[in-house]
Amino acid sequence: MNPPTLFLLLTCGFVLLAISPCRSQGIASVSQIKEQIQKHEATDRDPAIPLKLRDVNHIHLQNLRAQLDNLLKNRIAALHEYQATLQLSPDSKEKRVVENSLRDLATELKKLERDIKRGASWSHCPEPVK
Repeated sequence: MNPPTLFLLLTCGFVLLAISPCRSQGIASVSQIKEQIQKHEATDRDPAIPLKLRDVNHIHLQNLRAQLDNLLKNRIAALHEYQATLQLSPDSKEKRVVENSLRDLATELKKLERDIKRGASWSHCPEPVK
């Protein structure tokens, strides 16, 4: 096996090991997924990483973004359900907290959706011929 192929296989294995803690715990939290996204985004931007590895990394990055998208949408739906039960409650402070949370989640979801669209059109420059 030639050295670049071996390097690629070892690095892919390392990437998979890095994301496995989230998978072993079942459903990852929003903060765990965000942390993984940040790591994968750094790899995406690193010109020292071979393009084949960045391609594999990018696929994982898009999968993580899709997981986060799903978690945020589920949280928003749950808060809407909770908000409906609060309509009977006179406590306006709790209603404001829910409204603020919904607004923050909606903002975060819009940013994530932009990242997903940008990631879907991701392309890299070919490696120079040696």
